[in-house]
Parts: sequence; structure tokens; C-alpha cells
Amino acid sequence: MNIFSWNDLNPTAREYILMAKDVRDMQYRKQWPTPGGKTLIELVANENKALKFYLDLTENKRSSSLILGLSADRKSTMQTRVSDRPLIRLDYSDNPEVLRHRNPDGSLVLGTHVHFDIDGYGAKWACGIPGQSILKPLNDDFASLFWSFQETCNITDKLKVELSLGV
Repeated sequence: MNIFSWNDLNPTAREYILMAKDVRDMQYRKQWPTPGGKTLIELVANENKALKFYLDLTENKRSSSLILGLSADRKSTMQTRVSDRPLIRLDYSDNPEVLRHRNPDGSLVLGTHVHFDIDGYGAKWACGIPGQSILKPLNDDFASLFWSFQETCNITDKLKVELSLGV
């Protein structure tokens, strides 16, 4: 299996990801989006305040909703970008069958996966969590993946995002 590492990333993307980032409005308590919603958090890098960074949090319409006796498949996305250029994106699902990604070489990735900015492809390449050494969660639950994503993207640990049940 091919393991993606920091050396595989576009050098500029790697530099941007590793820059220490803080929440621009200094409001460190945010709410995770409700089903079908998106939360955009503006970030600023201390070493280059001219760059506009964003943390995008997206929740699928059906996820986390209370559906009479049924369990909806959760699909969520976390993405760090500079302006409109995605740097790293985590697509999460608690059901691997509902989340699929086709890479530029035709390979298929099922379930939770991470997109990286690779030279010549942008963030079109993805791999499962075990297929990379950049994002290092303690386990595969949603909270652990979020904290690991935040740490990997070098976003201040003061940021706390509260998750609601979406009901």
C-alpha cells in the first residue's frame, strides 16, 4: 500500500498547513453545523496575516438527525483552505458504503478518507486514514478525528466546536 506522507504534499500547501493558525474573531466557542448546514471559521496565520485561511465544517442533511427508529448514516466534512484553495480535507462517514471517492488514477477509496493537495492534482487525491501518516488520530471515532485534524492543520487548541444532536 502506498502511504501518503508530508513529503508527498505540494510544498506550498505543506507550508500553509504547518503555519500556526488562530481564530480571526477570537471567539473560540463555535457550534458544529446542523444537518444540511455549514460553518465557516476564519483563521489567521501569525507569520503572514495577509493570507486568508478558513476551516469549513459541513454536515450532511441526514446525519445526526433523529429519524423515528432508524439510524441515519453520518457524513461530515472538515476542510482547511487558503482563500479558495483546499489544503487538506477529511470526509467522514460512520458507514463506509455511503462514502466513496475515485482518485485520478482510477483507484476507489471507501469510507472515511483524507484529501491532500498533491502537485498537479490539487486536493483530488484521497486515501483512507491507514493509508497516510499526516493525520494521526488516537482512534477512528469522530471526536478523535476532529482533534487530530485541528492539530494537523496547526489550528489553535483554544478552538472548541460543540456538536448538537441535530434534532
